[in-house]
Amino acid sequence: MGPRALFLALLGALAVLSSGCGDDPAQPRPVTPPTLDGVEVLPARTKATFTADLDPRGSPSFAWVDYGVDTTLAFSSDSLYVQDSQGVVSVSRVVEGLSAGTLYRYRWRAANAGGLVGSPRDTFRTDPPNQPPETYLTAAPPETLQSTVRVHLYWYGDDPDGDPLEFQWQRSDAADPTLWYGTAVTDSVFTRPVASATAWTIRLRAVDVVGAVDGSPAEWTWEP
Repeated sequence: MGPRALFLALLGALAVLSSGCGDDPAQPRPVTPPTLDGVEVLPARTKATFTADLDPRGSPSFAWVDYGVDTTLAFSSDSLYVQDSQGVVSVSRVVEGLSAGTLYRYRWRAANAGGLVGSPRDTFRTDPPNQPPETYLTAAPPETLQSTVRVHLYWYGDDPDGDPLEFQWQRSDAADPTLWYGTAVTDSVFTRPVASATAWTIRLRAVDVVGAVDGSPAEWTWEP
């Protein structure tokens, strides 16, 4: 629902809620517009959390956030109903489905039967799009033990977004060399028969919590 349609709908609801509020129906209680203060926003990659302090000024009120990428503020959050007896309350709205790395404009709106108010317009930028991690691999000198060659590999990852990482490994001599296997460790000993006449490659890649994968895995190759 756009800001204009939302306001008209809420205005009708407020007229019903505020009717007969005074002790003497012949002299209804004056209704003062609500006030907004302490406006803040906490953006994330594809959503934002808006908070404010709302004083309904003794009359049932609604509050919501208008937002958009330009000055029209073409979108509105869901509205929040605040009873007249609550005094100053902290209100919040969460808006999802935003575009990453995008500048948005917004303002809080609040209305009761006394009128419509809005906080000063402000801006925020959502977090940048998720970046894939990088994987780094080092190897101890290979050892030959009777008929087996073994190598101790160590790996770690670096994520530009600071996300926690998991790792996956792949070896060229597996039954299906295209499969990746997950691991929670950051080092391991890999072995292979010395008699194998072909090269042997171990690949490792980091994966972040969003599922972004290092597109250029680190690898170590043993030549017979």
